[in-house]
Amino acid sequence: QVTQLDPEHRDAFYNLAGLCFQHKRYDLAGKYYRKVIQLDPQDGDAYNNAGTVFEKQGNLKQAHRLYRKAIQVDSTVAVAHYNLARMLFRDGEREAALIELNEALRYEPDNPVFVSQSARLEGEMGKISRTTVVVVAAVFVMGLAGYALLAAKKGGLA
Repeated sequence: QVTQLDPEHRDAFYNLAGLCFQHKRYDLAGKYYRKVIQLDPQDGDAYNNAGTVFEKQGNLKQAHRLYRKAIQVDSTVAVAHYNLARMLFRDGEREAALIELNEALRYEPDNPVFVSQSARLEGEMGKISRTTVVVVAAVFVMGLAGYALLAAKKGGLA
């Protein structure tokens, strides 16, 4: 009813798209996300969500294009970087995928999915992940502290 009363009500179309997506009515979800984009062409989340709809429908080329468009419109949409990274990884473009994952982490550094995927990808590429560096550094510092305590108990450093 809202969309009939106000055909420019972006949030109503967003809600319709989300409900259709939840009910796996990807055709309708795509239609409503296109309407959101028509009403607000600078909405990066709408492009990302439309990309997800196309991905669910198996149209990976269009999904890839929409994830890139989401980033172009609003580079702070972390999940668009993540989604693009997944597609790049699937296509064997590991370096490009890692760049996109790092962008996702730049905007959501505490997102556990982004952190674990980045560490996994860096590990597969033979690189040391940030997480590994932090853990190794922490263990090293704890070891030094333990050695200093032990030395202090014995009356001095050897």
